[in-house]
Amino acid sequence: MRLVRRMVTQENHEPHTQVWVKVNAPVDEGVAEIVSLLNSVDGLETLQSCQGDLGGRDAYVYFSFGDWKSICGLIFEKIGPALKRKTDDDAVLTVEATNAEEPMAKLSFRAEATNMVATALKEVLC
Repeated sequence: MRLVRRMVTQENHEPHTQVWVKVNAPVDEGVAEIVSLLNSVDGLETLQSCQGDLGGRDAYVYFSFGDWKSICGLIFEKIGPALKRKTDDDAVLTVEATNAEEPMAKLSFRAEATNMVATALKEVLC
C-alpha cells in the first residue's frame, strides 16, 4: 500500500503529492528517489526538499553530512563530478555555513532533470 499526502507549498503554488521514504517523513513524490538515494549514505541526513515545477521553480534537497571535510569530500569528489557528467549545467551543488560546526549542502536542479540527477547519484552512491 502506498500512502500519499498532499501538502500546500509556499507562495500559493499547487500542492505536490508526497510519498513516504526511508527517512520516515513525507517528501514530494518527484524527489523521493533522490532523497532515498542520498539517505543511503551512512551519516547523511536530508533536511528539506521540494520537487520544483516543470518549467518553473527548481527542485532541491538540503542535507548535512558531518563536518566540513566530510561534506566537501562527498560533494566535490563523488556527487559533483557525477552530476557534471550526467546533467552538465542542469544541477548545482552548494555548501552553506549555517553555523561553524554543521555545514549544510543544497542540491538544486531543474525539475526536468530529476531522472538525470537520480542516475548520477545511483552511479556513485549505490
